[in-house]
Amino acid sequence: MVTGVPGSCHDAKAFRQAPMWDEWLADTDSKSVLLGDAAYGIFHFLLVPFGGDLTVEQSRFDFYHSSARLTIERAFGKFKGQWQMFNTTQPVWFSEDISLFVHACATLHNITIDIDGGGQASEADLAFPMDPLEDLGAADAAEVQSPSVSEALSKERGRELRRNIAAALPATGRPARKSDQYLS
Repeated sequence: MVTGVPGSCHDAKAFRQAPMWDEWLADTDSKSVLLGDAAYGIFHFLLVPFGGDLTVEQSRFDFYHSSARLTIERAFGKFKGQWQMFNTTQPVWFSEDISLFVHACATLHNITIDIDGGGQASEADLAFPMDPLEDLGAADAAEVQSPSVSEALSKERGRELRRNIAAALPATGRPARKSDQYLS
């Protein structure tokens, strides 16, 4: 969860200001990805839907992608249900500490899930039926010299990863809905 950015700031700009941004951009060996909407742009660590005029494979990918993103929407819904103060505008007398306060609420939210038996998703719940990164390889150190080169390579790897995943998705069935309600 990224906090401390003004509410008027576009989500994609706030995302780029996340403390982990440079690490995510440099880590080309990770087998984990984030899911975002199209406004964020695609990167090797952040997959967005295809959108537009779609093939059957792309449409299937977008369906799975949307279904997975609903999990985080439900998690934020539960978070706002537990911490009602986030449903309305609140006067802030301690603006320097508001970021810390939001993180504390998110941590307490996760603790209450553990105590209430909401449980954490198991490794099997989060497993993907293939290794979509197997053909991507690690970036050459020489390739990652400047942010613009690094971002361009990351975007191309993201597009390739998304194509690989779309091609590997099963033709039938729906993605399982997991009860992972954690905020991070």
